[in-house]
This record gives sequence, structure tokens and C-alpha cells, in this order.
Amino acid sequence: RTKEDVINRIGKQICSPVLWEKCVCEAVERGMNQFIEIGPKPVLGGLVGTVNKQIEVSRLYTWSSIIVKCVTFSLFIFNGLLF
Repeated sequence: RTKEDVINRIGKQICSPVLWEKCVCEAVERGMNQFIEIGPKPVLGGLVGTVNKQIEVSRLYTWSSIIVKCVTFSLFIFNGLLF
């Protein structure tokens, strides 16, 4: 890749629309019914709610809440995949 190619790609990405609703609908169609938001404010949870009010959104905003959620759902990272 050339410097010009990278600059053009970044410009295109910045100017392109975010397909948020499409992404959320696709996730639901693939069987996702719970989203986990990590961060200090409930921004993404609010956006998910505008697309589908049936989706459960859990907020994790402290390290302890992240650890509890991971233990609760028995999440394991194996070879880069989240199970």
C-alpha cells in the first residue's frame, strides 16, 4: 500500500455512513439477543434500543463488573475466539 492509498481509504471511511441499524439487525438475525456495552456512559445501549427494544443490553463500566460478567457467562478466549 502506498501513502496515497492509505490517505484515500481513511478519507473514504470518515465520509462513509455508519450502518448501525443494519449491523444490529444482522446480529439479531444471527441469534444475538444480548449486547454488552463496555464504557462509562450508556451510549451504545441507547442506540441499540432505537433499533430493537427486545434486545437486552448489559452495561459494564468498572473492571469488577467486567470480571463478574465474564465469570457469569463463563467466557473463555481460545485461539482468538470468544466462546
